[in-house]
Amino acid sequence: MRDQAKVVIIGGGIVGVSLLYALAREGWKDVVLVEKGELTSGSTWHAAGIVPVLTPSLGVAHIYWHSIKTYRQSHHDPEIDFNGWRASGGARLAVTERELQWCRHVASMGASVGFDIGMVSREEVEQMHPHANVTDALGAVYSPHCCSVDPAMACHMMAKRARLEGAEISLRNRVIGLTQTSGDEWLVETEKGTIRAQHVVNSAGCYAKKIARMAGTDIPLVSLKHQYFVTDELAELDASGPELPILRDSIVGGYYRQEQKSMLIGPWEFDNIDAAWGGAAPQWGSENELFTDDLQRIEHYVLKSMERLPFIANAGVKTVVNGAIPFTPDGNPLMGPAYGLRNFWHCCGSNIGIAQGPGMGHFMAQQMIYGDAEINMLEFDPRRFGTYATEDYAFKKAVDVYSHYARPAMHGESRPAGRPARVTPIYREQQKRGAIFMEAHGWERPRWFSLDGRTEDYSYHHNNIFDVVGNECRAVRERVGIMDISSFSKFEVSGVDAAAFMDRVCANKLPASPGRIGLTQILNESGRVFSEMTITRLTEYAFYLISGALAEVRDQAYLARHRGDMDVTIKNLSSDMGALVIAGPRSRDLLAHLTLADLTNASFKWLTMQEIDVAGIPVRALRVNYVGELGWELHVAMDRLADLYAAVLEAGAAYSVADFGAYAMNSLRLEKAYHGWGHELTNELNLIQAGMERFVDTSKSFIGLDATLKAQQDACDSRIVYCEVDIDDADALGGESCRVGEKVIGLITSGGYGHCVGKALAFAWVENDYAHPGAQFDVDILGRDQRATVLAGPAYDALNEAVKI
Repeated sequence: MRDQAKVVIIGGGIVGVSLLYALAREGWKDVVLVEKGELTSGSTWHAAGIVPVLTPSLGVAHIYWHSIKTYRQSHHDPEIDFNGWRASGGARLAVTERELQWCRHVASMGASVGFDIGMVSREEVEQMHPHANVTDALGAVYSPHCCSVDPAMACHMMAKRARLEGAEISLRNRVIGLTQTSGDEWLVETEKGTIRAQHVVNSAGCYAKKIARMAGTDIPLVSLKHQYFVTDELAELDASGPELPILRDSIVGGYYRQEQKSMLIGPWEFDNIDAAWGGAAPQWGSENELFTDDLQRIEHYVLKSMERLPFIANAGVKTVVNGAIPFTPDGNPLMGPAYGLRNFWHCCGSNIGIAQGPGMGHFMAQQMIYGDAEINMLEFDPRRFGTYATEDYAFKKAVDVYSHYARPAMHGESRPAGRPARVTPIYREQQKRGAIFMEAHGWERPRWFSLDGRTEDYSYHHNNIFDVVGNECRAVRERVGIMDISSFSKFEVSGVDAAAFMDRVCANKLPASPGRIGLTQILNESGRVFSEMTITRLTEYAFYLISGALAEVRDQAYLARHRGDMDVTIKNLSSDMGALVIAGPRSRDLLAHLTLADLTNASFKWLTMQEIDVAGIPVRALRVNYVGELGWELHVAMDRLADLYAAVLEAGAAYSVADFGAYAMNSLRLEKAYHGWGHELTNELNLIQAGMERFVDTSKSFIGLDATLKAQQDACDSRIVYCEVDIDDADALGGESCRVGEKVIGLITSGGYGHCVGKALAFAWVENDYAHPGAQFDVDILGRDQRATVLAGPAYDALNEAVKI
């Protein structure tokens, strides 16, 4: 075993060996994987081996697609001799109208990724799978790309590929210590010696939490038991012919796959979910471990599976596999830098590693080597969780993810498990006022307000709160609205070098004088978008920064990493400062009742900040908002937020002030063609592609400048466009494929309904030939092609006059 390496990967499951191969293939040959046992001896070896295509996550779909292509190519590569791939295809049954909507939505998304995917009828499913009873199905989504692999063979195949590229694997060699040197290298102490490494990657599966703690950090990871069973051989099955397609449904809550002459069936239980190892971490000596069979726990699902597949009713059970699978609180893997540590990475937390491993390795290698991946990594970044993600929170969330694994989540659905984790002082009062909350980086944020006690009937079509949200939007456009935006991330940057530091971090010019406000993106060295911030200059040497809720830990890490030895202090005020946005044409009138400050245009201009008293409460009043109306953000000490809220509501009664939530804010920002961070502004795009050139100051030096200048000079093959969609009963929401004829030319990045302009609006990332005003293309929305037309400017207030009145 070598004693120095560029990268040490800890963990020899499918994820670890896939990353090992991807790094070596991309040129980082000096890489070592260290495994305490044998390859696959954790949770990889007992996997069911299914590689699906259906997911509501665009990023996960890309991961699946890369894994499928890797397995398929390896199968056809004579040098690799991989015989563990089975191209059976797969169908997901829809037995309710809601499930049918979900299937149509994910089919459109899958097409944007590259899958051959589409809806099929019940009769077509019966032809493909003659042994299945699908009389309850309304239809299904089918893809021939859905497949299965032999888990052990797949893992060893990826290891073989890695070795052929020059990578090294050290087995029977547990990591027993991790120490970071003053030069940001790592000393990886193993049972066979110490390796000095530039980078360390935690790919330790169910052991990943123990490895994280060994390095001095932590991750929210929970191991849960999952069972599947294999029937005795069935006379109806032919092991030598084409396999039956893999079926999934929500009745058994799981999957049905042919395993030679038997059927392999795995339910994802809706309740009575059991923690592995009693909720504790596995012992280091655990290897190829299975738990005692517990068919009684899944008896209901076994009986249901016999209804779905009547031909197994008299078959015995040949094998039961009851093993541990790691889960994160949102079900997505952890891929990216560890918070607070230099050159320590997580690539773990996958609950379906066989399907995700090769894709995870591929995109993780891109991020490590090039600074960014080809896909949006935000939903996988380990820093999407904060300290609020306690062990109790992680367990409740993980169990919830497991219990809904086979039940499609509808648009807007936000389940209560583990909540609330973070609340503002007005949480209870907002509840009384009808607030229906969503979760944003642990915070409870109002999504809409139920004034008559109704609950949302979740749907991909316009639903029973469509008009409720419309009323919130109209209140803002016509009168005045109030929204709690305390969940936004907030920082103060100060010090002698603060201006020089912020000038280097920001792609846009800094606010020149105290009290001025600017919007800027911060970039990676590759020129792609890392985050977006509203920056207020407080003094010559101090700045107030506001960014998205999910950006809190990421932005703090970014600022700390680039500070270097500059005289700069960075304070995270996210939990210390609350904020209300007061917006609408009567917002000035309302606030005039509460402050002696002069709010006229002459004294309080747009994009300026003043420290004033409102109802006797000191606030930072920022004349800026995300809804495109006259208004102010009032930033206040969190312990005074409730007093401020009560005062605004009392004074606002004369103007029929209305609470509004995130649904309405999204509608209002779409009407103004405001880009959304995480949607139109992601690590996939530079500012030229995003159409944000006006926010770039190339006369100064900033992180990502060289790449931005190159992007300006190079021909751009795709861009973000703003468009109107011709549809009445639904909207483009994000991920839907955009087509011209049969050709996919892009996808929707975000969308919704503009209630105050009466139009369905969306942003799309499309080929450059269609990135001009008047260009048209079709959007596949719930299985129907809807015509989209690129607009030249905002659908509302194109001259931007409302914010300046």
